[in-house]
Amino acid sequence: MLRLNPRSRIGRFLFDPDIKMILVIFAPIFVDMILNNLISTVHSLLVADAGEAAISGIGLVGTINSILTIVFATLPSAVTILVSQYRGANNEDGARKCVSQSTVMVAAFASVVMAIMLLFPDWLFSVFFTNVEADVLREGKTYLLYSAISMPFYGIFQNGACTCRGYGNNKIPLYTSVSASVVNVVLAFIFIIPMGMGVMGAGLALLISRFYSAIAVSVLLWKNGWFCTISQLIHIDWKCLGAIAKLGLLSSSESLIVNFGATLKMRYVVAAGTSHIAANSIHNTFFSLVAVPISALATVAITLVGRYIGAGEKEETRKIIKKILYLTTAIYTIMMIVAIIVFPYLYPLYTDNPETKSLLVKMMFIHAGMMFIANPYVNIITNAFKGAGDAWYCTIVSVICMWTINVGLGILLTADFGLGLGVIGTLISGNASVIVKGIIYWFRFRGDKWMKKRLVD
Repeated sequence: MLRLNPRSRIGRFLFDPDIKMILVIFAPIFVDMILNNLISTVHSLLVADAGEAAISGIGLVGTINSILTIVFATLPSAVTILVSQYRGANNEDGARKCVSQSTVMVAAFASVVMAIMLLFPDWLFSVFFTNVEADVLREGKTYLLYSAISMPFYGIFQNGACTCRGYGNNKIPLYTSVSASVVNVVLAFIFIIPMGMGVMGAGLALLISRFYSAIAVSVLLWKNGWFCTISQLIHIDWKCLGAIAKLGLLSSSESLIVNFGATLKMRYVVAAGTSHIAANSIHNTFFSLVAVPISALATVAITLVGRYIGAGEKEETRKIIKKILYLTTAIYTIMMIVAIIVFPYLYPLYTDNPETKSLLVKMMFIHAGMMFIANPYVNIITNAFKGAGDAWYCTIVSVICMWTINVGLGILLTADFGLGLGVIGTLISGNASVIVKGIIYWFRFRGDKWMKKRLVD
């Protein structure tokens, strides 16, 4: 029987106490995220019999959601950062204040997002897409309705989950996500298969499960004594609210900018036809699963960097980030190899269209080749900068890369008046943008300036 030598290089790495700590924090976050991503996969699979219009409709709404929800969905990340830094500085009063003010802010943003989606569905589709086929538009508007109503519940859950992570408790978000995912999948199956509700069934299952997750996380926070009192919610601390808004909006801005750039290019993907829309939706569904370990470890990076920076331990901060980078690259490599082997056998479950399947295989190899190193590195370093309070740098770099590479090069590669590559063009330009950001971030990470942005005293 083979045994791992703890004195070997790999053995020393795996038995390192810091790696064990990272994995303990990582495990529940990973399970939480993988379940959330599997929901979209299950929905797409269940509605596959309804045709590519149903899959494409859900995919288009997913693109709109990535823009409209990203601000309030990632706004609570400010709570994780600030609570972690306050805990590092042994300031519990400051941590509690951040939780109460974040609850108010997230509720306000979620309500605004819901109102926009409910009142202006036609406008949203016309802004983001052109020449959408009638059946795709009909299915998309149905899914958008239920997604809109679920936004406040989604915001409440996200705020509660980020609060728990800031306090170092990852079990509450995990338990809530597991149970909510079970509710979602069971209801989606019942609504779509026996009841034949199609996209409406997927949307209704999403709404009910998000309502459940909001109630569940609130009850668990209350039982642990972390839930905000009515007086804390009513009292507005403008200084604290301003700090959360500044950090939260900056922390979410990079993802918002990247998704906005992707949405601009989707106008030309839509023009390329339903097969390109379906391929984009299916590809994103599959490779969002591959990226889950990166997202989970990036969340770990925010928590640990905030804690070490709050305690003033700069050298420990750099050391822990390097270890997270090594671990992320190893896990991502394994996931990508599995994807290349398994995904081609799964694509036929979603579509019988030869053109769509051909596009999917090409996209798989392009994505794997371009993102092998860049994707893990950029995600971890981005969250390391944000955890230290250096969110402005990420915003500036993202704006430059979006307009010059992601959008500029993307439109040239994607549109008919350019090379006319359709969804292939948008994939290449998006990945190229990530690679350039990785090179820029490397020089920033080597210095110390990003660790001089401590947010709390």
